[in-house]
Amino acid sequence: MKQILLLISLLIVSSLNLEGQTIHSFIFADVEDPVIGEGNRKNVDNMRDFVNYVSKISGMKVSNDTPKILTGTDFNSDSLDAILDNLKCDFKDIIIFYYSGHGGRAINDKSKLPQIIFNDKDPEVFHPIEQIWYKLIDKGTHFVLVLCESGNMASDMFVMHEVPLFDVASLVKNLQKSIYPPQGLSYASSLFYQKAYVLASACQENENAYITPQGGLFTNAFLSKFYDFVNSTTDRDSINWDTFSKHVTIDNMKQKAVFNIISAKVK
Repeated sequence: MKQILLLISLLIVSSLNLEGQTIHSFIFADVEDPVIGEGNRKNVDNMRDFVNYVSKISGMKVSNDTPKILTGTDFNSDSLDAILDNLKCDFKDIIIFYYSGHGGRAINDKSKLPQIIFNDKDPEVFHPIEQIWYKLIDKGTHFVLVLCESGNMASDMFVMHEVPLFDVASLVKNLQKSIYPPQGLSYASSLFYQKAYVLASACQENENAYITPQGGLFTNAFLSKFYDFVNSTTDRDSINWDTFSKHVTIDNMKQKAVFNIISAKVK
C-alpha cells in the first residue's frame, strides 16, 4: 500500500512539474516582399513545425496551442513593441522568437549583430536584434531562443542605437534557480530545460543573408542541423547549445551564422 501511495505521489509531482510550462513563440516574417516573400512563407511553415516539435519532445504546451505568426499587416514594429510590453512569463516557461525579413547595420555599429527594420523607413525605429534578445531575457524565463534571418550589411540608411544590457541582477537570480526536466523525456528535450539564452543570426557583419523559395539558408541550416544533432547524439553531457552551435554551417560559403549564448549548468 505504501508503494502504491509513493507511486501516486511521484506521478503527482511529475504532473505538477509539467503543469503550466509554456512555450511563448513568435514568428515574424515578411511574406509580402516580392523578392523574399516566397522563401519567407516556407520559413513560417518550417518554424511552426519546429515549435510544435519542441512542444512534443519537451512536454511543454505552446501558448494558445499554436505559435503566434505575425505576417502581412501584423509584420510591423508595433506588433513587436506590444509583445515586448505585454508578455508575462514564469521561470519554468521558455520563449522562441523568430524574425525573417530585411536588416542591416550602421556603418559604425558597435554590435556585430544586425538591426531589423520591419520595412519601416525611419532608422530611429529600427530594432537591434540584440536589444530584443535582452528584453526577452528580462521576462524571467529559464530559456530564450532568438533566431534572426536577415542581412547584416552596413549602410548609411541605418543609425547607431544604444543597446542597454539586460537586468543583470535578475538574470543572476534566475541562474541560481533550479529547473528539473521530467523523467522519461528524450535527450533532445533537455536542451529546453537548460538555463540558456541563445541568440543566433544569419550572418556576420557586412554579409548578406540568402534565401530561396525553399526558405532562408540560415533557417534551413539551423533546423536541419538541429534535427540531425538531437537524433544522433547519445551522450547527454554533449547536449548543450554551445556544442550544437558549432554544427551550424551554411553551405553557400558567403555567410556565417553568429551565435551569442549565455548559459548555466542545470541543477
